[in-house]
Amino acid sequence: MLYAENVTKSFGPVDVIRDLNFIVGDGEHAGLVGPNGGGKSTILRLIAGEHKADSGAAGYRGASLGYLRQEAGLKDENTLAGALGGVPRGARLNSSWRTSPRRSSGGTTAWTR
Repeated sequence: MLYAENVTKSFGPVDVIRDLNFIVGDGEHAGLVGPNGGGKSTILRLIAGEHKADSGAAGYRGASLGYLRQEAGLKDENTLAGALGGVPRGARLNSSWRTSPRRSSGGTTAWTR
């Protein structure tokens, strides 16, 4: 179940969400639709616990939650292959490279040949 109870969220002087209330029950489907800057991503971040509401409560109950951020958070100096899992800089990524089921000490997927 996803929920929001009297949620208000502001960034500086801008009220992004005011008095939001909803429940999406188990087995129900819902979509967030609205203009850019309308607060859709903020609602998802509140549910996921990435943001804290100024007032009210939002979150999930009764299951685990998977959430993929809209922004990748990549650094300009990294290679794409490096961002995908730590392929060493200068390594050529081809069909002989594949991800290993183990994780490296930094928490990224290890690449092996």
